[in-house]
Amino acid sequence: MVIAAIVCLLTLSSVADATEELAPRIHEAIDAFLRAEWGAGNVEWEVVNASSLLGEITDESVRVEGKQQPRGTVLVQLYEGDRRSGRRYPVSIRVTSYALVPVASKAMKRGEPLDPGSIDWQRRDVTQVRDVWPETIGELRGQPYRIRRTVSADEVLTWQDIELVPDVVRGAQVTILSRQGQVEVSVPGIAMQDGREGDWVRVENRLYRKTMQARVVSQGTVLVGRSEN
Repeated sequence: MVIAAIVCLLTLSSVADATEELAPRIHEAIDAFLRAEWGAGNVEWEVVNASSLLGEITDESVRVEGKQQPRGTVLVQLYEGDRRSGRRYPVSIRVTSYALVPVASKAMKRGEPLDPGSIDWQRRDVTQVRDVWPETIGELRGQPYRIRRTVSADEVLTWQDIELVPDVVRGAQVTILSRQGQVEVSVPGIAMQDGREGDWVRVENRLYRKTMQARVVSQGTVLVGRSEN
């Protein structure tokens, strides 16, 4: 995971027993780190376990580090001073996070096209969502997407649930090209596998009911043989 860091300058006038309660300014530093990762109003957290050594911090400058957009039970590290070689103070916290995410507006089967009408954007608790999701509708525009697995209505959609529609779709009609010198012949066929440009897939020549390997050269078109010239 990408490591995110925020430097927080703290004046630690007094530090209570860190295993029971964080000093207010340390609490503010961790809170600032989480707000920077998730945005103001999108995160709640509580301490699970804190190092008893926190009370030994004497430097006014404390750096807080942790995973990018942490959620669930995670570990953050406090460093005394500006140098990473400084002493480390671990704090285990439980993070509940919220985000605007795409949600399935209806149940969809594997392979079904994904269109704007099949997505709602809602603010949700994403603490248990372990995959990355599209953050804006703009990320889904310009290219056709489809569902990779059966999903239920109201499910959060992540990049693991969707994929680009391949240039050749299994079961769909394709044009099979064969080139010999300046001569080009085309026959209708059926794709027996999904494939994107450059992939080799099995296709069936509909005229002779013969299965062969062909390379995807464009949307709905494949080429048999190894030369395009």
